[in-house]
Amino acid sequence: MRAGSVIEFKDKKGILLAICKRLEGSSVRLLTEGGKEFTFPAEKVAHVTSHFLDPALSDPHLREKLVDLRGKVEEMTREIKLEDLWEFYSESETD
Repeated sequence: MRAGSVIEFKDKKGILLAICKRLEGSSVRLLTEGGKEFTFPAEKVAHVTSHFLDPALSDPHLREKLVDLRGKVEEMTREIKLEDLWEFYSESETD
């Protein structure tokens, strides 16, 4: 993980997206898709995505990009058929 990495973390509201604005020792400074900025323990980051944003962009611009990314994730989620996923998973366990 580095500054600019888009990450996922668990919150009371569910799994949220954020950009790592900077590393601060064992913590990271995050900006969420909701526009909140705070320090978060690095070990509690659930997933570091393959997406990267320029941390030098303005907070409103970064937030807009995170909201766009959330929309793409939700769109892909709607396209996934659980039956197909289960079939794939079941077949891979028997191999």
